[in-house]
Amino acid sequence: MIIVQWLNFLEANNDYSRSKVIKFIILWMWYNQWYNEKYIDIHGLYNDKAKSLELANEQYAQETYASMQDEILNSFKNIPSFHCSTSARDRLWKDSGLEKEILFNEEYCDLKQFLMLIYQIRCNFLHGNKEENDVNIQLITWAYDNLYKFLKNLNIGLDL
Repeated sequence: MIIVQWLNFLEANNDYSRSKVIKFIILWMWYNQWYNEKYIDIHGLYNDKAKSLELANEQYAQETYASMQDEILNSFKNIPSFHCSTSARDRLWKDSGLEKEILFNEEYCDLKQFLMLIYQIRCNFLHGNKEENDVNIQLITWAYDNLYKFLKNLNIGLDL
């Protein structure tokens, strides 16, 4: 699979700190292809967000995520926020839309919430007006690192 070859190449040539931004895009492409093939008949002809969250209903995915949940949550708290500089990060603000935020804290940190957060980081990055700054790079890097580890631990064909 071409996408896995790109990820392997980028992993082997990780000499630039911002390369994880590119890795996140490629990893998302792989995940997007995987869930569109696995959940082909779910939610009508095409509902990208619903399909990307469907994995949260799988028991094996819930168990895999549970073993990583504390590490994922704690690492998210350490990313600075433009909206709240006095405490640990506990949410992601959306660039637009009716919903203003995705919570991700001790109360809201199950697998579905994690996948919603990753999906929203992807939307903010690909469709939003994200500036190239340290906080946005940290968010995208966090998304890549944690989605990569989660998918690799699931052992669903991400041959890295």
